[in-house]
Amino acid sequence: MTTRSLARTVTAALLFLVAPRAAVASSSCLWQVYKPPNLSDYQLLTAVDAVAGNDVWAAGYATINGVATPYFEHFDGTNWTTIPAPKLQGSAAISGIAHFASNDVWAVGWADVPLTLHWDGRRWKVFPNPAGGSGGQLFAIVRVGRFLYADGFSESEGLTIEKFDGTQWVFETPYVAANSRFQAIAGSSPSNVWAGGYYAGGALIERRDPKTKTWVQVASPAQGCIESMSARSAGDVWAVGTSVSSVQRWNGKVWRLVKYPRSGGDTYITQVSATADTGYTWFTGIIDPGSSKSTAFVDRYLNGRWEETPIVQVGTWGTAADLISPVPGSADLWAVGYYEDGDQFHSYNLAELWSCPSGVS
Repeated sequence: MTTRSLARTVTAALLFLVAPRAAVASSSCLWQVYKPPNLSDYQLLTAVDAVAGNDVWAAGYATINGVATPYFEHFDGTNWTTIPAPKLQGSAAISGIAHFASNDVWAVGWADVPLTLHWDGRRWKVFPNPAGGSGGQLFAIVRVGRFLYADGFSESEGLTIEKFDGTQWVFETPYVAANSRFQAIAGSSPSNVWAGGYYAGGALIERRDPKTKTWVQVASPAQGCIESMSARSAGDVWAVGTSVSSVQRWNGKVWRLVKYPRSGGDTYITQVSATADTGYTWFTGIIDPGSSKSTAFVDRYLNGRWEETPIVQVGTWGTAADLISPVPGSADLWAVGYYEDGDQFHSYNLAELWSCPSGVS
C-alpha cells in the first residue's frame, strides 16, 4: 500500500498570535499532506523519527478486535508503507523512536512490560529489556552520541531510566521523588542528558551526573507534568507540559519559563524539538474546544521570534499532529498524528511534511 498526496498549502502569510507576535515565514515553504496506510477504522501515530529525507519512521497502534496492535510506517522519499511490528501478546503500543543508522533503529513502548524493539535493516525484533517480566512502560528514547537513553516506569524499579551501552540495556539510578513518573528524555552530549515527568510536588526534571552516573533533581518553575524535552546544547534545553504556561528553557544555569504565543485552556502542547539543523525550536499541539472539532498547530522559535506555520487541517471531526521530527541536513520537518472523520470513533493515520527550497528555512 502506498500513500497519496492530499494537498499543498502555501504559507504566504502566517497568522499573528497572542503577544509576542508571530513573524512572517517564507511563502516558498509549504506543508504537504500524506495519508499512511491504515489497519482499521481506529488508529493513530504515536512516534516519528527521520533518519534522512528518504528514510523516515513512524509508529502507532490500531484497535483490531478490541486489542491495541502496534505497527510501523516507513517513508522512502515518495510513499509511506506499513512495516509489521513483532507479534506481541495482548495490547501494546510504541511511544518513541531513535536511530544510529538506517539499519540500526530503536523503538520503545509497552506490552504489559517495558518494551524495546530494534530494526536491523530487514525487520523489527524484540530486544531484551532489564525490566524483565515486570509491568510498566517506556515513554521516551533519545540517542546521545554512541548511547541511547530511555525512561518511564516499571514495577521492579519504579521510576525508570535505562541506558543502551552498545550491547545491552541497563538500569541507571534516578533520584526517586514521591509519587513520580518519567515521560520525557533529551540529551545533546554525555554530559548533558535530561529526564522529565512529574512528582507529588509538580514538574519533575532530573539531570545525569556524568561523573557519578547518577541522576539529580533540578528545580523547575513549571507546574504539572513534563511531557516532552529536547536539547540543542548544554546551554539550550527545552521542556514543555501540556499547558502553554509550562514552556521552559535551560540556559546553562537555571530553568526559566518562556512566554508562549498562545493562550487558552483548550490549547495543549504535545512535543518540542530543538534539534533542527536550521536552529529553529519547533512546537506542536492541539486546540480542543470540546464543543467543536479539534485543530492542530505547529509553531517555531528562533532568536526571540515566534512563527506559526499553519498546518493543513484534514479531518472533518478533528486533526492532531502530535509528534514532530526535523529531517537531518535540511529545513524539512515531519509532523504525524491522526485525523478524525465523521466522529471521534473513526481515526486515521496522518503525516504532514513541511518543506522549503534549498537555502530557505
